[in-house]
Amino acid sequence: MTNPMRVLCLAALLSTSNQSTHSESFELEQAVEAGLPNDTLSLSKDGEEATAHPTVGRSIFSILLDESQNYNEEVQEPWLVRTADKAISWTACRACKVVAKGAHFVLDLKLLRWAFKEFCDVLSYLVYSKVLHYKTDHHKGIVKEQIMEGIVPVFFDQLFEEQNLCTFLFYLCDTDKWVQLNIQDFIDEQFMGSIGHRNHLQLDAGNSTSKEDLIKVVIMSDFHVDLKYTPGASNQCAEFVCCRKEAGMAQSEEQKAGQWGDYSCDLPEQTMVSMLSFVKEEIKPDTVFWLGDSVPHDPDSQ
Repeated sequence: MTNPMRVLCLAALLSTSNQSTHSESFELEQAVEAGLPNDTLSLSKDGEEATAHPTVGRSIFSILLDESQNYNEEVQEPWLVRTADKAISWTACRACKVVAKGAHFVLDLKLLRWAFKEFCDVLSYLVYSKVLHYKTDHHKGIVKEQIMEGIVPVFFDQLFEEQNLCTFLFYLCDTDKWVQLNIQDFIDEQFMGSIGHRNHLQLDAGNSTSKEDLIKVVIMSDFHVDLKYTPGASNQCAEFVCCRKEAGMAQSEEQKAGQWGDYSCDLPEQTMVSMLSFVKEEIKPDTVFWLGDSVPHDPDSQ
């Protein structure tokens, strides 16, 4: 248990760290929540200000609050309660590990994986042929590549692995060895700073008056160019990709694939060439980021 005398000593040291103040107490919690900078700590009461030493005030300030909170928490939880809590946590952790090992053993059986694959084959066939009315047998490739080689290893092998299941999913084991990071907090800190102000990257870009300090960037992604695109072909068919000769020519204006593209189909080659020419001649970027995914939505082309 934390020694109460240490808290009192820290409080006395904080009150004497600056001789210019006569305040008997400070608004400690409000100052911390305000997110004051690390190099100074300004506290006030009744209009009077007291600036603590940068290396003393802040450190004492933080230690004092931590010690007070820990002391209060320990006082509120008797020894018997803490012991029971540890016993329950230990039991839950061990039970989870046993379940994880058993589940991993069962899911690793070849017979189970074969049965799961057959089930997916039948289900995908019914969906593609009876619901979507596709005439192709591409569902077999999707089951093999997307489900058996993509989804199954994640769920069967990784999800039920002991550490993933008991530590990262249910938070039952070894939680003191890992720190859960909040990616949004990291982004906010990088772009807004730790105390709510813009960081130097934003300030440099905002204060720059020279065009030489700025660059022009174009980011392109997901073209899905279809080299077999045929203007006038039907945009409705029983294939994965329409607007091709094999899909048949359109029987009405609503089904006719346009000269420069169709919302129901992938991108024509000439549309992509026209766009790239515009980027080169009109935008004139300093650099281009091509993020990929340029193939059509055709399993045979992928």
